[in-house]
Amino acid sequence: MMIFRICQDQLLCAGMGTPYGINQVAVHEAMRLYGVEDKKNCFEKVLLLARTVLLATEGEQ
Repeated sequence: MMIFRICQDQLLCAGMGTPYGINQVAVHEAMRLYGVEDKKNCFEKVLLLARTVLLATEGEQ
């Protein structure tokens, strides 16, 4: 959860500014900086959480 909170504003946006994903490089760098041992599991969880948040907020734009 901590890695997601650090990277949650590192979004990839489409032409009109609509977010469509999280910057995966930022996630990997945050995991490296914070010494996450199980990087694969953490990465998968962050991506799942990011997709869930993006889908939940899709209609708010």
